[in-house]
Amino acid sequence: MSITSFTIILVVIYLIFLNWNYRWLKKPLTKAEIDRLSAKGGYDDMSAVGKANFRRFMEADDGKPFYMVNLMKYREKALYHEGEFPDVKTGEDAAKLYNRAVIKELIKRGSYPVFYSRKMANLISDSDGTDFFEHVGIVRYRSRRDLLNMVESPVYEECIKHKWASLEKTVAVPTRRVMMIDPAVTVTLAMVIIWLAVILAAS
Repeated sequence: MSITSFTIILVVIYLIFLNWNYRWLKKPLTKAEIDRLSAKGGYDDMSAVGKANFRRFMEADDGKPFYMVNLMKYREKALYHEGEFPDVKTGEDAAKLYNRAVIKELIKRGSYPVFYSRKMANLISDSDGTDFFEHVGIVRYRSRRDLLNMVESPVYEECIKHKWASLEKTVAVPTRRVMMIDPAVTVTLAMVIIWLAVILAAS
């Protein structure tokens, strides 16, 4: 394969990736789109404060990607309604069922998890209750519309029961990425790029 052909293939793959990762020229959510979720009962599993916060966040849509930071404490025993899923014992077991289903829905919409970790210890906590969480997860969403569309999907409506069965407490905070640097990743990528450049130059 010639270098020209190889370059064209790489450019095409990169353009496909960009089209999946970003959605340009998309308008912000409309009031009708936001109302549709409410009419379907999409807010029913939230508290009154949660519903109001979620709606305000959607109404402020700018069409850009964002990162949802999730602080989570799982139940020792999964809590389902009317004895559903008796084989699912712990909150973490229920969370695995939720994650298995929701990750596919995220990827369909140019969204994906970027970080997941278990807390090592409590170190600095200036107020009571701020150290409740045991796990931290960060999910990158392509847009608020993609989040809304996922929440409306039949798959999500079916798997959301596992999320609430798994969680004793949770806080979800949308953020905008300012800086995300991991030398272990960037240096490795740089070395791979240099290696590929040398191989291509020598061929």
